[in-house]
Amino acid sequence: MSVFAKLKEKVRKDPRLSGLLWGIRGLWGDTPSTVSERYYKPRTWPIIDSYLRNYTVRKLHVGAQSHVLEGWLNVDIYTGAGNPVAFMDATKEFPFENNSFDYIFSEHMIEHIDLRQGNFMLSECYRILKPKGKIRIATPDMDKLLSLNLSQGSGKNYFDDLVRPGFETQGIRIEPNSGYVLNYIMHNFGHQFVYNRATLLHSLKENGFVHDGDYDPGESDDPVFRNIEGHSTTGNPLCDLETMNMEAVKPLS
Repeated sequence: MSVFAKLKEKVRKDPRLSGLLWGIRGLWGDTPSTVSERYYKPRTWPIIDSYLRNYTVRKLHVGAQSHVLEGWLNVDIYTGAGNPVAFMDATKEFPFENNSFDYIFSEHMIEHIDLRQGNFMLSECYRILKPKGKIRIATPDMDKLLSLNLSQGSGKNYFDDLVRPGFETQGIRIEPNSGYVLNYIMHNFGHQFVYNRATLLHSLKENGFVHDGDYDPGESDDPVFRNIEGHSTTGNPLCDLETMNMEAVKPLS
């Protein structure tokens, strides 16, 4: 291993050195996301180009991470060498023509951007969908989480398995209370805005969509959207417990 490679590995493993490096790079406007965009956007464009040339029924998976769907154009702000996921920042204009996609799916992504950015993302989804095109959004449901019975059943399991460890690893002892659930879902995982059904429905309607149904994970009246969620394949049923799945359609006019 070269001296440079050894130094790079040391910086990667040491959060203090990594923080110092990004602090210095920040003086020139560099952030992890801008560096990722500069490096991966041109390198993953062939994925987008190939998909658009080879598929007539086009399906866009926004925020794919490692959950790659066959027959879909999988995009994310984070990708990597050899990863069949193309770079796309959903808070910026999508690199697609108007009325060019039939389906859009996004799972546990929209809560990672703020409300203004979320509305912009939905407006871009509306723009690129064909008339009668469909969107499915899977995201945590704040109302569902705050209504959990934390003293028994799946609500107790959610608190004991997910919420409690999030605090007790910091040396903080807690007892079942929805206030802890609220702070757990708001301040972990990089969440920026956590929706409930009413706020997600409002955002979709404000951007031109017509509500087309609410579903349990894996269920849909449209076979394209059935059993599509990656969170449902984790083996932890608690991932499904927190999630709402809302579908909407772009009207003909």
